[in-house]
Amino acid sequence: MVSVGVLGWEVRQVKLTQGVLSDDKNENPDFYSWNHVMFAYCDGGSFTGTADDPDEVQGDKIYYRGLRNLEAIMEDLMKKQGLNKATQVLLAGSSAGGLASFIHADRIAELLPNTVQRYKVAPMSGFFLLHDNVLGESVYQPQMKMVYAMQNSTFGVASQCLVSKSPMYMYLCLFAPETISYVSSPLFVVNSMYDSWSLGCILYQMTYGRPPFSRLTTTLQKVTFICDDSRDIEFPARPDIPYSLIDTLQHCLRREPSERLSIDALLQHPFLTGEPMCEFCPHCRANGLARSSGSSSSSSSSSSSSAASAYYSSHSTTAPSSFGHDMNDGKH
Repeated sequence: MVSVGVLGWEVRQVKLTQGVLSDDKNENPDFYSWNHVMFAYCDGGSFTGTADDPDEVQGDKIYYRGLRNLEAIMEDLMKKQGLNKATQVLLAGSSAGGLASFIHADRIAELLPNTVQRYKVAPMSGFFLLHDNVLGESVYQPQMKMVYAMQNSTFGVASQCLVSKSPMYMYLCLFAPETISYVSSPLFVVNSMYDSWSLGCILYQMTYGRPPFSRLTTTLQKVTFICDDSRDIEFPARPDIPYSLIDTLQHCLRREPSERLSIDALLQHPFLTGEPMCEFCPHCRANGLARSSGSSSSSSSSSSSSAASAYYSSHSTTAPSSFGHDMNDGKH
């Protein structure tokens, strides 16, 4: 029997029945029968905050006590959720929760009952890299440095990591690449080699000179928009923007992850291969310029059109009504 405990408040948005958290033997043969403890995306400090005094924001008091919350919830899981009888425990988390899995792996191990015979940790998408953004700006590191100070995270991160840093750089212990060397618990790191959503955001910035959600002013507005399937992302048409590029953006920025381009599909996309897309182009169709693979065009054009047809048979999309197009040679 599998019991699932969630460390965090946003339970509804956490998929507890997939991947390493699935109780299906066929989908998750290694951990399907284990007790699963999941770090939900609770706070930006990954349960490291120990600040005594709250901040006041627009009349509301904001407390940064993530570490105390972690300890209290673990106590609750032990007393009320049956974790005190567990023999096999898998700790997991995603994004900030994945980072929390790195940071607190050994701390959780110490809190588990002596009935536990096997304990593993599977951080998901928590390995944030230390580098500048696409514009060459250092954004994430200063933000995390501020979080470290604001939440008083000194007592929430690994002490071994802290002693290896000078005071100016102790905040780096909030990053998985820095803290992983000091984790003794067995780790099964789950992290994408690529992220098509992030790629779409980068391409969007390069194409339009702004992020896809720049017109929204507050963080809450942006988070709400991103999670709302009914609200469309704008892909403004311009004469200098090829149809194949807009199509690439549309596929990378699908809200449903399974509908986004895989890296293999992206490498085969006509935007990268340079293949014509006239038969899928609304402008070509409207002006009688669409060429199918069966037309009397050159063999190279026919081959390219067939390749594009093969790609789009499994990657259909809704295209904008106008876009960049060379009226002389039909290239997009």
